[in-house]
Amino acid sequence: MEKRIKSIISFKPGLSLLAILFIVGCKKSSTLVDVPSQAHFTGLTFDSYFITGPSVTKKIPVGLTNVSDKDRTVTFSVTSPTGAVAGTHYNIVGGNSKVIPAGKAIDSITVAGIYSQYLSGRADTLIFTFTDNEEVKASTYNTKFTLFMRGPCSESETNLNALLGSYANTIESYGGGAPYGPYLTTISSVTKLTATTGTVVVT
Repeated sequence: MEKRIKSIISFKPGLSLLAILFIVGCKKSSTLVDVPSQAHFTGLTFDSYFITGPSVTKKIPVGLTNVSDKDRTVTFSVTSPTGAVAGTHYNIVGGNSKVIPAGKAIDSITVAGIYSQYLSGRADTLIFTFTDNEEVKASTYNTKFTLFMRGPCSESETNLNALLGSYANTIESYGGGAPYGPYLTTISSVTKLTATTGTVVVT
């Protein structure tokens, strides 16, 4: 019994030394990294926006690389290769900047298409690009976002000519019976009669 107690007592200093070395080792390897505020688009870098009514808007998610205890403003530019004009074809709520409140790292830019401009089949593309300002820099990734926007589908856009051609895998089935086919079907001509009707010749 005496030998066992002695061996335990003599071992304890070794454990204390190991614990001290472990704590010191952790302190030496710990570092603090100060992440700068950078703006980027989150998730997809493109999306579609169907302007199906006067009050239908589109939100584009944006993010920052860190959280702050104060409000921060991100800035961006908007270009349109299709000629869409701010104030005529669309509006951006808040203009070309967005205030992200303190304690948040994710928010969104709201785009409001002008419904009356997109009733006749017009379609546009908007390209959003983050820009540097004194508070927040543009990130090195996901700094561009492409938005494809158009109005509701129009019957006048129906293109019967898209049906022309040959279809090699036509299959018929009547009343739940055994299917017949496949065989070749050809649509050789189409005629549009009204906005909602037309005829086709099928062989």
